[in-house]
Amino acid sequence: MTVRLPPGYQPIYGPRIPYLGPIYGGLREGTSIYLQGFVPQDITRFFVNLLCGESESSDIALHFNPRFDSWDKVVFNTSENGSWGSEEKIHHMPFSKGLAFEMVIMVTSHGYQIKVNGNDFFTLHHRLPLERVRAMHIAGDVSIQTINVIGVRLPDP
Repeated sequence: MTVRLPPGYQPIYGPRIPYLGPIYGGLREGTSIYLQGFVPQDITRFFVNLLCGESESSDIALHFNPRFDSWDKVVFNTSENGSWGSEEKIHHMPFSKGLAFEMVIMVTSHGYQIKVNGNDFFTLHHRLPLERVRAMHIAGDVSIQTINVIGVRLPDP
């Protein structure tokens, strides 16, 4: 018997930034997205978006946006039909310039629970149905070594 895993089980190594790629099988409760990356010294900002389609103009179910400025913060939001929702800001920066990081986005029944370097950081409650999420977009001043989506749905035979 041969076990065949869907493409979503294969980690993506060294993606070019900006990165835009599908999340095979979509998201469901229990899915986790694991990112390993590096923050350069000259960073201004980067983002990780979970998209409800496979183009940059798709609705955004999760906008995760660390901003390194005089008021370092991380901004969370959603966008639907081209309109941004209300921003949620955390005035604590879990990333350090010049250092590697690990980030996990865990999908729960309540929202997207974000962990950075093993520490709970923030949960953005679902504003758009998680079943709509189809892709991930990463851009800005960041280097990503690994993207791994764990717990994706198996395709029907």
